[in-house]
Amino acid sequence: MRLLGRLKWPAIIAVVVGGCWLLSDSGVGYLHARWSFDAWSAQGADAAAAAANEARLTYLGGFLMNTMRFELAEDVMVDAMRYEGENYWYNLYRLAKVKEKLDQPEAACEILDTLMEENVNSRLDRRVPGNDVLDLRRSRLQEVHEVGAEAP
Repeated sequence: MRLLGRLKWPAIIAVVVGGCWLLSDSGVGYLHARWSFDAWSAQGADAAAAAANEARLTYLGGFLMNTMRFELAEDVMVDAMRYEGENYWYNLYRLAKVKEKLDQPEAACEILDTLMEENVNSRLDRRVPGNDVLDLRRSRLQEVHEVGAEAP
């Protein structure tokens, strides 16, 4: 019983420090490198491992968006889209949001146009909003940032 009492606090501290490291930029970089497309395609991984890694990268990209680290989120989502799995269209939609936050409205509008052309919500992925919502988002971007307007 004494051994358990001695190991309890070092174990708690190790878990807290490890968790904080995983939330830092270096920890996120480690996870991104571990699950990246290049790392797994070089090993010739099977389809189940590829699907799991795409899901992990999608989750990591969402975490980075929620913590407002949009540059890292963009890199992670682009890498996740290289798997071309079941989260591809959802990652593309989230990439449009990231481009908007990174003050790249032209790129965001192009992505939204692609999503509307493919009619993603009704055909491919229910997590992506319908064309009416995508069109509203695109028109607001065009209006606010004057995308597509000719400069005087």
